[in-house]
Amino acid sequence: MKSREDQSRRSAMGRSRIQTIFYSAAALISLVGLAEATYLTVVFLSGETAVCGGSPDCFQVLGSSYAKIGGIPVSGLGALAYFSAFAFATFAGFGYGQARRFFAWTVIAMFGMTLWLLFVQAFRLHAFCRYCLFSKTRRLALVFLIGMLTMLASCQKSKMNSTSPPSKRPKIDPCGLISAEEVQAIQGSPIKDVKPSEQSDGSFRIAQCFYNAETFNKSVSLAVTQSDPASPKARNPKDFWKETFGRYEGETKEEKGDEEKRESLREQDEEKGTPPKKMEGVGEAAYWTANRVGGALYVLKNDVFIRISVGGPESEEAKINNCKALAEKALSRL
Repeated sequence: MKSREDQSRRSAMGRSRIQTIFYSAAALISLVGLAEATYLTVVFLSGETAVCGGSPDCFQVLGSSYAKIGGIPVSGLGALAYFSAFAFATFAGFGYGQARRFFAWTVIAMFGMTLWLLFVQAFRLHAFCRYCLFSKTRRLALVFLIGMLTMLASCQKSKMNSTSPPSKRPKIDPCGLISAEEVQAIQGSPIKDVKPSEQSDGSFRIAQCFYNAETFNKSVSLAVTQSDPASPKARNPKDFWKETFGRYEGETKEEKGDEEKRESLREQDEEKGTPPKKMEGVGEAAYWTANRVGGALYVLKNDVFIRISVGGPESEEAKINNCKALAEKALSRL
């Protein structure tokens, strides 16, 4: 489970890094646009002639009545818009959610103005200004970045929505699922004491019951994994089950993080690379994992899965049968 959390954390960091790169690019584009718009505003207010490389179209556009709105130069409004886009993109790059919305609306407004000015130059003035065309190219680049950021956010939301909602099932007492007498009857050794324990990893609540047998290697451990409703990062155990065992059922393809999930399972069961064995006839789905001293049976039922581990000198088949018998008793009380 820890490796799954690490993978989710790395994935979130990767998305955040991509967003930072996009917003940094947007801030740089806006800064260039701000410099150009400021130059044209100064030229307009000083009455000087802009350097257009000798293009008559440039002079015609910049000197037309469309170059100002209510006496205010369009380039001045553009400078204000570029400054706003630069500021919002900078704050958005540092993770301010409100700045992202303001940046998007600013760029949309700039794009609308771009379409209007293109219409004016093409159908009213029949002339194109180089500065204007460069500015429009930058605005199109900003719109493209907005589109990419929107797609990234949509993919992230879709991925989040594809997982099952966390369960609000009441807390389960694992020691109440199987009695000491039932464990003794199946394992063939008296149970000296029963020790409950519980822990949470931030996503799941794992409650465990250890049945300490007189013949210690015949002791039994029962763990119940369910969603932790007290945590804001609670997840549904079904999602973890699919991530861990799904590939053995042909439900999921091998992914980059699968090796980490497999390693996490090995560490939990003290295994050495033996793949889980699918079991039939118990729960909704079940898998047996073996190790040098015993093994463990994982069984899924609804939004909870249990783990029963046993030891002893018996054969693997006998251990599996004992785990199945214990699992049936536990499942009947879930």
